[in-house]
Amino acid sequence: MIRDRIRAIAQYTLLFLLLLLLWLASGSEWILGLLAFMILILPVSILVNLYVRKHIHGKLVLPTTAAKKTACMGSIFLENKAWLPAAKIYCRIGMINDLTGEENVLEIISGLGPKRKSTRDFLLESEYCGRVYVYVQSVKILDYWGLFAVNVPMKAAARITILPELFFCDVA
Repeated sequence: MIRDRIRAIAQYTLLFLLLLLLWLASGSEWILGLLAFMILILPVSILVNLYVRKHIHGKLVLPTTAAKKTACMGSIFLENKAWLPAAKIYCRIGMINDLTGEENVLEIISGLGPKRKSTRDFLLESEYCGRVYVYVQSVKILDYWGLFAVNVPMKAAARITILPELFFCDVA
């Protein structure tokens, strides 16, 4: 996410400087209008995200068990109950194996329209047996340019049991 934000800041700055140079060279009112739009869209999109963040809800769904060293699919359900869209949502999902302490983090990127629901699937795999606690570490909404992030208060968690390799045993 940091790399995406740095890239967005560089693109925004470059576009702004190009439009500024073009306006200084031509004096066009259209280009001045574009410059004003670029400046005004930032606070507007931040205010939109501050409104939308209160209306985003989510939940994690995992199977109850999975085999060791085998990928299983989990899902995060996101719902936007607001009348405005969330342009880009970054979800960081953390996983901790209670037995071994093994920790992993994965990021899911999504967009969510107004009054919409979305499901994003992810794969979960563990090297070791045990109970794995999967939780939402953080959720952030980025503005339309991708410059500023607003935290979304979301608490969602689930548990999955990773089973050892099982084999058939014939008792005669």
